[in-house]
Amino acid sequence: MSQTAYTVYPAEAYAGQLIPDVPFTVESRTATANLPFGRGVQRVTSDNQVGLTASAGVPQGVAIITHENPNDQAEDILTGQNVPVLKKGRVWVQAVGAVTQGALAYAIITVGATQGQFTATAGSNLLVGKFVNGGTDTLVLLDVDL
Repeated sequence: MSQTAYTVYPAEAYAGQLIPDVPFTVESRTATANLPFGRGVQRVTSDNQVGLTASAGVPQGVAIITHENPNDQAEDILTGQNVPVLKKGRVWVQAVGAVTQGALAYAIITVGATQGQFTATAGSNLLVGKFVNGGTDTLVLLDVDL
């Protein structure tokens, strides 16, 4: 089926998009479950395995999208696939609630639709870095430093 509708303005960014103009560190891990791009991940069973952030976890970084992901795979990194994990650098992520520039950024650990997304609320969430810009329930730039 051919495309019949086009947007006038393309999206500014998408969750999991790396900002390559800033020095960054990416490590490869294995997904223990399906992982959406742009979500916080943590160590699971061994050092080379990651899953979405959860209680009492050790944060590993943010799952990013790369050109190595299959063309037909736009939604998730699938169980057993390699996960490029951003340990240091900047990436676009989904903010949950209001966040402000310079505020500490935490990966949400509560199981549900927002698990692994980012908030300025500490609680029992996992610290991963700082927000570069602010917004409410929108894409924001995250400076990861793990």
